Amino acid sequence: MENTRLFIDDFEIESKQYLKRRFHPPEKVGTVLLPDQPWEDKSGCACPMVISDPEGTLKMWYWNSKDDLNDLYATSQDGLQWEKPILNLTEVDGNTENNKVKTPGRIGPGAVFYCPESTLSEGADTLYRTVSWIPGGEWSQRYLPIFSPDGFTWRTVENADEEPGISDGVGDTGTFLVADDAFPMMREDVPGRYIAFPRVHAAVGRFRRRAVGMTFTNSLPNRARLMLDWPRPNLVLAPDLLDDEMARERLDKAYADGIIHYNDPVDQHCEFYTMQPWTVGNVFLGALYIFDVSMDMYKHSMWNQHGVMETQLVYSRDLVHWDRLGDRQPWIGRGEAGEQDCAMIHFDSVPIRVGDWMYQYYSSGNLPHPSVDQQWLIEQRKLIEAGKRHPLQAIGCVRFRPDRYISLEAGNRTGRVITQELTVSGSRLSVNLDAINGELVVSLLTERGRPLKGYEQSQPIRGDHIEGPVSFPKPLADLIGQKVKLRFTLQNAKLFSYSLEN
Repeated sequence: MENTRLFIDDFEIESKQYLKRRFHPPEKVGTVLLPDQPWEDKSGCACPMVISDPEGTLKMWYWNSKDDLNDLYATSQDGLQWEKPILNLTEVDGNTENNKVKTPGRIGPGAVFYCPESTLSEGADTLYRTVSWIPGGEWSQRYLPIFSPDGFTWRTVENADEEPGISDGVGDTGTFLVADDAFPMMREDVPGRYIAFPRVHAAVGRFRRRAVGMTFTNSLPNRARLMLDWPRPNLVLAPDLLDDEMARERLDKAYADGIIHYNDPVDQHCEFYTMQPWTVGNVFLGALYIFDVSMDMYKHSMWNQHGVMETQLVYSRDLVHWDRLGDRQPWIGRGEAGEQDCAMIHFDSVPIRVGDWMYQYYSSGNLPHPSVDQQWLIEQRKLIEAGKRHPLQAIGCVRFRPDRYISLEAGNRTGRVITQELTVSGSRLSVNLDAINGELVVSLLTERGRPLKGYEQSQPIRGDHIEGPVSFPKPLADLIGQKVKLRFTLQNAKLFSYSLEN
């Protein structure tokens, strides 16, 4: 909801007592999509980009590497069972009976956005859009916009080889956010309508590391330059030495468990592969891909860095300053040795609401980054083709209740939190609350902290509610336009968020 307020920090809190914050990672549902069609490379599929259309159908674009890096398409009604429709658009193995879309370059790995509100001014052929890695031109790595009227046939801009797009010092992965998808009234601290987070590099300690950059652009007034003109990305998020310390512990365990093949203490450090952002109310959240490097393979005449990856959760209020949630614990963590996702968790989709749940999809892999032992890899591919082991990569899913990232929790001792002063903008106040074994009451206070007559105490709220209505003796609509503070009093309960709606 646009007016949702999370309790992830004290930014909008005046005071609180006898409450503690608790981090709530999602629960794993398991693997939901595998390469099971004749035209798919059986080694794996990855990089799910998922949206929900107005009819509630979930649409996924994902990668598979048979003959080349292919962008494939799947749909679902429940978020768990996925179908791969025959599109008859492009050939794989000389046959068009497949679910491969037509695109000038790979779609993503950043989010795909469905923007019907923008097509009147920006063209019906831009209904679907993203910023994607496009080969060609004089730039070693760059991102350009691609557009589609239907999600199946994609195009980039004219004279694409002459456009630098996002290219100044960026890596080969990046993600994308449409700010006004969550903020119909543009905020002053949101720099542009279209915001990209390409991979950049930062020197921290003795390592030059992958890190997260940010750049932005607006669409108006020149439609011909839609999503083409981007300033040089600025560094917004980089690892620190505490990340290195935690990485060493994770890497030593992964090596002992046989998940990684090489582990040199001299090379151990942490990098940020990229970040997928989304929005909740007035807060930006992000799935940050934590890449633990166990060995630099270049010094052994091999390619890239060896290691493992998983996801942490970060947040920001201005897209520039980002903080971790959950004390750097995993948002989506790797599985145990031998499981589908024991080595790699990366390229998360934005969370999608399905009923009373949020589903988030991710690339799950049991292959370290990268597999430098080619003979081992050949043997694993033979086992996959013979049906004797699971793929090296698949698409997994986690789920969580909407907005349940961080809670303020009270035990037997009654806890209270009072918000900063706010203007009543709606006639309905609701709370996201787990009070199965307790209760919550809400009070409205004046600027000086005195209870407002008729709003001294709501009806007690018990049970588990995503949008539990708050009821006062007097209607909330009578206060629209007035400034108040909210006081939440809870016992044996977890409070996640509140919303003011019309």
